[in-house]
Amino acid sequence: MRHSIAIIIASAFIAGGCTTTIVNQFHGEANNIKGDNKTEMLQCDIPGYCYGPSVGGGEFVGFGLPTNGFSFFLFYPRSSSREGLATNTDPPSVDAWLIRTNGFYDWSRLLKSGDPQILGLAGGQRLSGRVIVRWRDNSDFNIVVDLAGNNGDATSVRGEFAGYTQSKFDPGSVLAGLGMVFFGEGHSSMPEPTNAPANDSGKK
Repeated sequence: MRHSIAIIIASAFIAGGCTTTIVNQFHGEANNIKGDNKTEMLQCDIPGYCYGPSVGGGEFVGFGLPTNGFSFFLFYPRSSSREGLATNTDPPSVDAWLIRTNGFYDWSRLLKSGDPQILGLAGGQRLSGRVIVRWRDNSDFNIVVDLAGNNGDATSVRGEFAGYTQSKFDPGSVLAGLGMVFFGEGHSSMPEPTNAPANDSGKK
């Protein structure tokens, strides 16, 4: 009997004891975003992203950081999600852009065309330097950048964009799971499984 109870409790912990969320963050520094030649040290969440095929046959990813005053975009060759790409920027195959914003940049036109020139027409600034890219989806990626403006411009972005899943213990879910086991009623707070589209452009 004791073994049966132990198995039931363990099952409740496994089935309903944790909740999983997607975390997208940037850790690093950004300089001259406000045109004041000042460097800001950032450790912040990324509230929005976009992803899709580029006009050159590769892929691009964009991150919106409206609270920090900019959106960042990177175009790179298509590769396996298990492979990493480490290279210098070389437009158009590897191309980095920054757009200064007071809110979320509307990237709907970029998603339709995959053309980085749209960013230039919108007042974006091309950055050059070194990038390391590993992208699977917005819950599993690492993009390390060491980028600066051309022609001696003070603008720069250096750091890591990262996405991962984070599990959190939820005692309420365990109690609900035990209630379902022993009494046949209650509810579970585990989220339904979802598959985000590859070019998801909404807020998380």
